[in-house]
Amino acid sequence: MRIVHIADTHLGKRQYGILEREQDLYNAFDEAVEKIVEVKPDIVVHSGDIFDSYRPAPWTLLRAVNGIMRIVESGANFIAVQGNHDLGPSPEGGKDSPFPLLERIFGEKFVYLGRKRPFIRFDDVIICGLPYHPASMRKQLISLIEDIAKSVKDDNGFKIAVLHQGISPFLSEYKTEIHKADIERLPFDYFALGHYHNRREHSDGRKIYAYPGSTENIEEREVEESRVLGKGFFLIDTEKEERNFIRLERVRPYYILKKSISSIMGIEELMNEVRRIALSEKIPPMMRIRAKTREDLVDEVNKAHKDLLDELEGRYLRIFLDITSEEMERVELEGASSLDIEEMLREWFKERELERELGIEIYRAFREGKRGEDLKNFVMRKLERWLDEVNIGRS
Repeated sequence: MRIVHIADTHLGKRQYGILEREQDLYNAFDEAVEKIVEVKPDIVVHSGDIFDSYRPAPWTLLRAVNGIMRIVESGANFIAVQGNHDLGPSPEGGKDSPFPLLERIFGEKFVYLGRKRPFIRFDDVIICGLPYHPASMRKQLISLIEDIAKSVKDDNGFKIAVLHQGISPFLSEYKTEIHKADIERLPFDYFALGHYHNRREHSDGRKIYAYPGSTENIEEREVEESRVLGKGFFLIDTEKEERNFIRLERVRPYYILKKSISSIMGIEELMNEVRRIALSEKIPPMMRIRAKTREDLVDEVNKAHKDLLDELEGRYLRIFLDITSEEMERVELEGASSLDIEEMLREWFKERELERELGIEIYRAFREGKRGEDLKNFVMRKLERWLDEVNIGRS
């Protein structure tokens, strides 16, 4: 049986409020759908975060419906779990999601797995799944996975567990909810994972743990790695015991340039590199420059950046400039290392896990160069997600 494993399409996300970035995610989804139809799978498994919000705009919902329609009309079944972005608090209490609407539209061709329907069989393939659970519900999540495993352990088919979770130790610098040791003894052959946005694969004997990653760059921290690994989805053939990564070819290029500048020549070298990148890409790229320089060179860097934007108009989508002088950096964090501050946050919120992780994520974003509107948008997204997790944990 041929199975596509895809995740984290985040339809509707408008990065930095830029309309073209929202369109980029639709384009990546459309290309993925085209390639899925080309490879003719029997089943498509989506490991969560179809949408970027549990209340998608009408046009976002329509793009999802059109894409899923093409897949099911090609003969494939579409199986999904709800990611943290697909879930939110319902006015009536409990959780809300657009997935019941998709199930209503597509009937048995679209199935989302969860407590009410934890698994489904297709000939010699059994697909099990659960929606996203925050770290505060770790014990409950593990218990549910174990209960599902007991239900299918005597089945001789190829067993897939679909989860939208961060699992350590695969993700060393990413928030995780469970550990591999919590699930490795369970009788699953393939863990179809979502939530992490770069590709990850790990084999443990005959068990496979796989994150296909997002279909577009969702956050800047994934950009450098995704340029090497690519964006796309896995194609699994259970009879041939093969797994291949199908790479998308029309994803917008995205670059992070980190430079220390000590002279006028250094400014010219940086601008030449930006110019070279912009002129070499077929699709106008996104770029962020993180420049550290002397206080007396700050105005020169800003002027060179502005002049370059005028020169390259039409050859880029955005070229952001985050500039920090050595004097500013000393004032900002004099006498305290990043580890010191993270330890202080852990101590202050040691009894409040969600608040602790929220504080650390915001601090790391600041250390990585987010400023102004970019930092504000990041904080607002994290606060919204944090409130959703609190409500999900209480429901």
